[in-house]
Amino acid sequence: MLIDFRVLKLCFSLWLAASVAAGAQELRPPAVPLVTIDPYTSVWSFADKLYDEPTKHWTGRPQPITGMIRVDGKAMEFMGSDSSPWASVVPTGKEKPFTAKYTFEAPPAGWMQPRFNDTNWQTGTGGFGLDETGNYTIRSKWDTKQIWVRREFDLPNSVDPATLKLLVNHNDDVEIYLNGVLVTKCEPCISSDYLPFELPPAAKATLKGGKNVIAARCKNNSGRAFIDFGVIREQPKAASTTVQQKSVQVNATQTIYDFTAGPVNFQVTFTSPLLQNNLEVLSRPASYITWQASATDGKNHQVQVYFGASPQLAVNNPDQPVTWQKSTAGNVQVLRAGTQEQKILGRKGDDVRIDWGYLYVAAPQSGSFTTGIFENTLVRNSFRKTGILPKTQAANIPRSSNEKPVALAVVQNLGNVGATPVSGHVTVGYDDIYAVEYFGQKLPAWWRRQAGASAEKMLNQAEQEYTPLMQQCAAFDKELYADAQKAGGPEYAKICALSYRQAIAAHKLVAGPDGTALFFSKENFSNGSIGTVDITYPSAPLFLAYNPALVKGMMEPIFYYSESGKWTKPFAAHDVGTYPLANGQTYGEDMPVEECGNMLILTAAPCQVLAKPKRT
Repeated sequence: MLIDFRVLKLCFSLWLAASVAAGAQELRPPAVPLVTIDPYTSVWSFADKLYDEPTKHWTGRPQPITGMIRVDGKAMEFMGSDSSPWASVVPTGKEKPFTAKYTFEAPPAGWMQPRFNDTNWQTGTGGFGLDETGNYTIRSKWDTKQIWVRREFDLPNSVDPATLKLLVNHNDDVEIYLNGVLVTKCEPCISSDYLPFELPPAAKATLKGGKNVIAARCKNNSGRAFIDFGVIREQPKAASTTVQQKSVQVNATQTIYDFTAGPVNFQVTFTSPLLQNNLEVLSRPASYITWQASATDGKNHQVQVYFGASPQLAVNNPDQPVTWQKSTAGNVQVLRAGTQEQKILGRKGDDVRIDWGYLYVAAPQSGSFTTGIFENTLVRNSFRKTGILPKTQAANIPRSSNEKPVALAVVQNLGNVGATPVSGHVTVGYDDIYAVEYFGQKLPAWWRRQAGASAEKMLNQAEQEYTPLMQQCAAFDKELYADAQKAGGPEYAKICALSYRQAIAAHKLVAGPDGTALFFSKENFSNGSIGTVDITYPSAPLFLAYNPALVKGMMEPIFYYSESGKWTKPFAAHDVGTYPLANGQTYGEDMPVEECGNMLILTAAPCQVLAKPKRT
């Protein structure tokens, strides 16, 4: 089928112009899609090479999936990288309450200096802030425009100042000092997490055994407010050997990495089968990771492959306690992890990650695969030394995902590999149990709409359909690229391929109360709105091209909101809530002209597309 890409071309024109301004260079995406299922299960590589740094959620929070290949006893990393561990020297308020002096009134000059007299300031417990979403650990309320905070701490004589950094989380603008020396100042700015800041040499020079002072000013521009800080020491990372990355190719549904692992060619393919002509598959929360090895020197080589996934894919914050289990289900071995609390649909907002439901890793029931859940360091060292998993699995005692972290681990013994390629795969899935709350009613994802649906059945189905789906994805990728290239050239085709998974995985397909397909978008790094009209409008061309029913699914919540009388204003709403709670508009400003104009055009577009005869 030949697709008319003229509308898509218009939507991407500005991005394309910026991307190709440097000339005929290879496309280097800012982030490479790996596991892209929905707004919550969305893992990317932000690095030039897959093994340069930990894989991350789209928000930038580490969500490690790791991989190693072992050739003739030599282990090499091909995916992810263990984060440099931080040792807390001065705990943040999130880790442990601390006492600090603070004021809401602008202090006199020199307020950041160690000898400044702060006796007239209030005494409180850090961190400080105001937040209705529960995403910050707030111990003292801050509900004014600005706050000034001074915190004294004792530094042990044994600590080397050269190894220290400040760890800061701020919302919004911040300036922060160590012993009167400026460490960082930014305005306007906001952090999405606790971030390490390098200490300038002048600040390090002031550090001494005994009393030191951190002083901070934070300004709240709107909405949530927060400031918290501590001191960390970055531990050295263990030395590791990696494969050599030769190339990465981003197609519509697949990302393909090619590596050299000594005398072996090694290819890793990440496939999210987001095929819009099949809503069952489109909605299925399962992505495949496939590897293939072949010898290049005319000899045979013993090859094993390791894959590991962290329970951090199932938490909002790494200090949340998690549980795990191993089981079998039909034709797959199943590993599962999730939070202990399981507060379903209990968190909303923008820069958040899912912390209900369960992460799954499934491997075929085959003699070449072994699986288990182990302490991360133990299992990685075992594979490096022996090529197999340890004998003893981690006891399922709930603990924070970053406390002696575990890995959902799979090892495949590819055996004696020669020139003929040998391959294997795992499936990474996520069952959110309920996906969206829709005007007070909890709705399941589309794949879960039938009674008796379960993650285990879904993973079995994904395994059974692995081969045909891989073939369909490869064929679709070629079709999309060819159509886009015909419409706008090779650079445009690359942009279309890169944007495909990103656009679809920013949505969630659910079954409405009457069984209607509802397709909810999530605003990312904006305000976290769900079903936003001015998000639907620019994304609609993609879905008009491949399945107009999805455009209807995006508009239906806005129509229902008005028709039900829940929205009483004489124009279209901006949104229907804050993801994943679609209980009514939460955005503070109306946009009558823009949203009504968008809805009128969006209503006409599917009618126009569906009225046309199919093109061949």
